[in-house]
Amino acid sequence: MLLYSADGDEIDRLIGFDNNRDAWFEILQAYTAGKHTLADLLNRIQADTADAELNRQVADKYFNRGTTVSAHEYYLRAVRHASGDLLQYVRYKAAVCDLTIDQNPGPLRLFIDMTTDDNLRYSGQRAFIRYHANRNEFDEAVRIHEAILQKFPSDAGKMNDFAWFVFQNKLEHHYKRAIEVATQAVSVAPEQDHIWDTLGQLCFANGQVREAIDAMQRAAELAPGEVSYRNLLTRYRQAAF
Repeated sequence: MLLYSADGDEIDRLIGFDNNRDAWFEILQAYTAGKHTLADLLNRIQADTADAELNRQVADKYFNRGTTVSAHEYYLRAVRHASGDLLQYVRYKAAVCDLTIDQNPGPLRLFIDMTTDDNLRYSGQRAFIRYHANRNEFDEAVRIHEAILQKFPSDAGKMNDFAWFVFQNKLEHHYKRAIEVATQAVSVAPEQDHIWDTLGQLCFANGQVREAIDAMQRAAELAPGEVSYRNLLTRYRQAAF
């Protein structure tokens, strides 16, 4: 969401929504009062350029706007003065900027090897998956997915991420493995309709029409209001005859 002044100047922008309406409203109030906006942070940081948290906040603002070069500058400033969890975070974000700006995978690869934060390591691996996919290096992207699954063997969401990646990119030589992983995912999280949807679409793409019908039927039962499931189920049933 972009917020503008009466003169048409951008005040700031809100990225994402976590269903916490009260927190969302508080942010809106602060922004309209000129607090915690990019302009406000840039003004405050002039008084203390060594404030790691302020540099992080400015960098995040630029990063969320897609202004990666400016974000990189402030992440590196934060790296010089941060410690603990904040240091790990800004090192990670600076490395992502290196990958984005210069297509330089070295800093992010080093970060993944050295970090003790499993969540940031996972985020870094996801960044590498996008990087390799954009370069049509799909087997390398799959290798990273497999490494993630080894680290999180019971995480249905990460299993679904892998299976959906294979389906979306039509990686036919990985369909068998993706179906195996998606099948495991629905056994771990049987009430997650979107994972049944993934399994159904993979099975159909792999010519397993009966299995596709069974999976999509379950998805439609779990989310009866989802039109796409019903449409796919009709298509699969027609293909069975």
